[in-house]
Amino acid sequence: MIAPVLAWRMWWGGQCPPARFLVPLVPLLAVAAAVGLPAGRPGLFRWRWPLSALGLALVLYMAADPGRLLMLNRGDRQTRVWTTLSADVNVGDSLPSLVAGESDDVRVTLVWIAVLAALLTAHAASQRTERADRLFRSLGLPLLLLVLAEVPIDRWARQEGAAPGPGASQR
Repeated sequence: MIAPVLAWRMWWGGQCPPARFLVPLVPLLAVAAAVGLPAGRPGLFRWRWPLSALGLALVLYMAADPGRLLMLNRGDRQTRVWTTLSADVNVGDSLPSLVAGESDDVRVTLVWIAVLAALLTAHAASQRTERADRLFRSLGLPLLLLVLAEVPIDRWARQEGAAPGPGASQR
């Protein structure tokens, strides 16, 4: 499926992540992965259908009005879809920038790496014990992980009052 884009002359990335040409395939790959997994698997596998439905709903929302350009990335600030969905709250502050390279973006990235490591650790534990697998049967774990990410991002990673650099996002 990726053969047509392997020879693309813009793989170097420029101001955008190099895998940007594969992003339109993500919903299709997610559905294919979800269908290919056997039912009853523990851990993260329990979330395959809700995450696939959420991803598909987001793609349909972004594609519903092409004139709004919700599928386009803006390298110097949060994407249009986050701006549209978040209204008064700047969701982009909770996500690292791939192009700004500011020290606060590095700290936000470290927070998300720690949260991802905690999620993968819980998933590994769910493969061994029924008790750990119960964490994946409700929205409790994802909500807890979001709070665990947001608190250090607000308190440590995104420093208020710091002078923005030339590539800083517009907040």
